[in-house]
Amino acid sequence: MTLSSVNDEAIIRLNVGGNSFSTLYRTLYQSTYFQNLLEGVMENKTTTSDGAVFIDRDANLFRDVLLYLRTSTIFTRNYHKLHCLLLEAQFYQIDEMEQQAVNLIELQAVAFIAREE
Repeated sequence: MTLSSVNDEAIIRLNVGGNSFSTLYRTLYQSTYFQNLLEGVMENKTTTSDGAVFIDRDANLFRDVLLYLRTSTIFTRNYHKLHCLLLEAQFYQIDEMEQQAVNLIELQAVAFIAREE
């Protein structure tokens, strides 16, 4: 599958941590990780018996990653989850999501310090 051979509207099926996800190619293409995976740069791509691309990551966090790719927004303000999403953004190589997570974590830290004073 290469960029030239895949339609932006093609539906990509993923299995993340045992959970099924379907999305458009153009949604995933915002991530360098998925660009490399879908264009065949990654040679060790694992697929399930039904042809979905398997990714050994947390499915609950992937829901937020996919939501970010669709909306360009991280919706949680939970400090722990923000740290987890930062790690996911780094794994999936989504620079804008990573920066947004860092900014939200910093805001949480500033708010915490202000409450303590």
